[in-house]
Amino acid sequence: MNNYRIMPEGSRWTETTATSAEMAYRSICSWYGTKTRIAVMNTATGEMVTFTRQLDKAGNLVEVVKE
Repeated sequence: MNNYRIMPEGSRWTETTATSAEMAYRSICSWYGTKTRIAVMNTATGEMVTFTRQLDKAGNLVEVVKE
């Protein structure tokens, strides 16, 4: 498990523990709009990835988009 800093666009950052950056994103993404860009940084390595997501018309997750 790694520690990640979650930084939503226009909001405060938080920290979480997860097995990957995508899993860290998935743990908090439901609190933000689908088009909100959320940066996820591995606190040990400094590697940063930005994610958004796509939902279908019923609100089900279709895809996590890594930018």
